Amino acid sequence: MNTFVIVFFSLISFLKGVGMQAGNIIYVSLFVIISIPIFTKVINSSYSKRELAVLFGLFLFSVLNLIIGHSPTLLFTVIALSSLKNMDIKKVLKYTFYARLAAFIMMVFLTFTGINGNPISIMYRNGEFISRHTLGYTHANEAHIMFSSIVFLYLFLNYKKLNFIRFISIFLLNIAMYIYTLSRTGFITVLFCLILTYIERKISRSNKKNRLINVLGYSYVIFMIISFGLSVLYLVNPEKMHTVDIFLSGRLQYNSILLSQHVPSIFGNNMVSKIVNIDNGYISLLYEGGIILFLIISIMHFNMQKKFKNDKKVPELLLIFYYLSYSVTESFLPSISVNSSLILLSEGIFKEDNEK
Repeated sequence: MNTFVIVFFSLISFLKGVGMQAGNIIYVSLFVIISIPIFTKVINSSYSKRELAVLFGLFLFSVLNLIIGHSPTLLFTVIALSSLKNMDIKKVLKYTFYARLAAFIMMVFLTFTGINGNPISIMYRNGEFISRHTLGYTHANEAHIMFSSIVFLYLFLNYKKLNFIRFISIFLLNIAMYIYTLSRTGFITVLFCLILTYIERKISRSNKKNRLINVLGYSYVIFMIISFGLSVLYLVNPEKMHTVDIFLSGRLQYNSILLSQHVPSIFGNNMVSKIVNIDNGYISLLYEGGIILFLIISIMHFNMQKKFKNDKKVPELLLIFYYLSYSVTESFLPSISVNSSLILLSEGIFKEDNEK
């Protein structure tokens, strides 16, 4: 059954990597088919009382989120997490990387051979219209997100092999991607993550490395404060935050409207995304996932990072940091099909078994 788990994560990564959305009939059909052996594995596995309590809570509130809030994302994530008992997490992430890389290469090939047509989107930015290449995805930002996810997984899987040449190669690829997508947040996030990883690899003194590990261990809280803090500051004084909001393409304005005019519900409401364009993972989790799931997942993240910090698992802390930093400007935080760092949450759910 463990092979089916690998196939499951590889498949959803590939399908998401070629731009399929949650409502796509092919995506949904394949997910349902591959979920059958996954459920069989879950039913046949043995769990401790603590594991059962955690899984029951996650399933209960994610189902309520689907029924009441009409959002399937978190239930999808919980189903995927429940399959990871007794799994080699690094192996799962490795095949996720291969699948996403294959999907991205295919999209680029189809685009530059003309099979995808001419996937250009027009956007008004800084007083002029600009052309952005989507590479066959629904949006240019999505293309850079997929590229970034491949980079994040590569850095994690090759942490001990990273050297100056590899960093420069990724940097040049990031520039090439920006030339096509013009995704400022994507380019800067990847650049920032590259610099941070390079610095961490060069730090030799244990006291400096420990300080960095402590910062990485609180990245969920740090980026959550940044996400809500910037939106509140814009709400209080939009004039002073105007320049920042222009750079973020109006994200602060959208988020502040949501925070000031709509109260998050207990079980979430997917309809808010139709009212305001949510481009922040934390705010998306709060409004679409609901208050209860927001608190549960936040606590799980905090505990997971605390464990990795205590065990000094730097590659895991960095991988989480990569995705969380990008979540400040994109809404994929609750989605395991994009945010592969969520796979690491299984380390907390099935703590003893996955460490054997």
